[in-house]
Amino acid sequence: MFMDSSTVLVLTGLALAGAIAAWPLARSARAWARLRGDRLVTCTATGSPAAVRIDGPGAAAHALVCRNPQVEIAACSLWAAGGPCDRGCTVEALSPESTTRRIVSQWFDKKMCVFCAKPITARSIGHHPALLGPQGTTREWPDVPADRLLDALRTDLPVCWDCHVAQTFRREHPEWVTDRPWPASRGR
Repeated sequence: MFMDSSTVLVLTGLALAGAIAAWPLARSARAWARLRGDRLVTCTATGSPAAVRIDGPGAAAHALVCRNPQVEIAACSLWAAGGPCDRGCTVEALSPESTTRRIVSQWFDKKMCVFCAKPITARSIGHHPALLGPQGTTREWPDVPADRLLDALRTDLPVCWDCHVAQTFRREHPEWVTDRPWPASRGR
């Protein structure tokens, strides 16, 4: 099939416009992916730890028109207390080391599950390692509120996802669980 020169010119123009529009959209998507999620920082006004959330959608929208998007703190765990806020923690919040995922990943690194003694990896997709609290129950780490995460990492014990599922089942359905002692074997 043969296209006339005006059709080729229009299609070329549309392709070029699409390519030009794709660049800021990709920059916006990268900004949103990099800035989403909770972050743990030290409040510059009070000196206490705080859980903050960056305005990811706002930064992504700003990245459409600007190479370096303007970043603002959208939420802070200390705002409910009504204390002073100079938003001086923004620079610390932009650091990748302040993300809760990075903090938890480093905490679980080289740790063993308290139940099965297998190494725990915090990098599995869809399955989060858990924490065994002082009350004896387990919970996946994303279920811990960000403002209480550092305290939980100080007091709780590491649990792999498999043992967390087994312990949760044991707690929620004790009538379906039969405990049998392990047979004496050479490997245990």
